[in-house]
Amino acid sequence: MDTIIASLKISLDKLLSSPILSFNNRLHNFLPVKGGVYRIFESGSNWQQSVYIGKSADIRQRIYQNHLMGNRRASTLKRKLINNGGCVNEEAVKKYLCEKCQIQYVIIDDDKERTYLEHFAVAILKPEYND
Repeated sequence: MDTIIASLKISLDKLLSSPILSFNNRLHNFLPVKGGVYRIFESGSNWQQSVYIGKSADIRQRIYQNHLMGNRRASTLKRKLINNGGCVNEEAVKKYLCEKCQIQYVIIDDDKERTYLEHFAVAILKPEYND
């Protein structure tokens, strides 16, 4: 058990120290077509404050296509921001992400490990729009 927790701490540290990317129309150029865990947070917030944490088998698809450019059916984050976050529609969510948010991610190939890190990161960071 201690080795699992130690491994998750290392992965969370990698996520929190990964490069910070801005939401914009060029974001897809910087996102990999690989699996991993990502963190969305407001610019200027500290490492403990997160808007949303998620996992995906294709980070580029999930972040750019679903969260930024997609509709609320494709993005749990968009649904939550529209229903509970004060954004009136999908365009308002896109504006919020582009003007106020940034993203970090860590590549993790194994789906089970992605799931473990996602749950661990949610438990530790308590992002506003995760259940």
